[in-house]
Amino acid sequence: MDRRSSKKRLYPSARRKKRTGQSFAEWREKMKSKRRCLEEISTDKPAETPCVSSVSYQTLKDSTLIGRRIIDIGYFFNRLREIDNHGPFNCSLSNMTIVSEVRKGLRIGIELKCNMCFITEIVWSENPDSDKMPINTAAVSGIMTIGGGYSNLEDILSALDIPSMTSHTFQKEHDRISAAWEETAAKEMHNAAMEEKRLAI
Repeated sequence: MDRRSSKKRLYPSARRKKRTGQSFAEWREKMKSKRRCLEEISTDKPAETPCVSSVSYQTLKDSTLIGRRIIDIGYFFNRLREIDNHGPFNCSLSNMTIVSEVRKGLRIGIELKCNMCFITEIVWSENPDSDKMPINTAAVSGIMTIGGGYSNLEDILSALDIPSMTSHTFQKEHDRISAAWEETAAKEMHNAAMEEKRLAI
């Protein structure tokens, strides 16, 4: 009876050892997975970025930006300062990676994503609420003033290595500026006629 009881007492412990062996195998598999993940990450990746998987890293990898852009330097710098020390972890600007670029003519927006708290921000090249003439309107107005057109603006921007606006955007701004110029010219002509009438009387 004692031997049988001892066997019965040993049997559950053997089962526990078996479960422990399985959990160890799972732990070893997780370590292998983490090791593979670390091997796939390039050396220029920030050390603070958590290693989740190679797929998640690809979504956070910097988007390649080439060429030059026209920006309102004061507004752009202030927006970068606002993004610094953000989120519950007090993440800095060094944790932000470039996801994509949004282009609306010469007005561009840089989409940034934090690799710590995963917050997303878009930093525009100029303040949309500013009283200044928008960059697209200013560019088209300037090229119209010297008697040029879309091809001339495209050549200038190409020489400066700045991505050009589309012909549709140019035509839209051109029509808006032409209508404003016609309205201004009509008012000036009316004022001049009224002044001549006053002097004639």
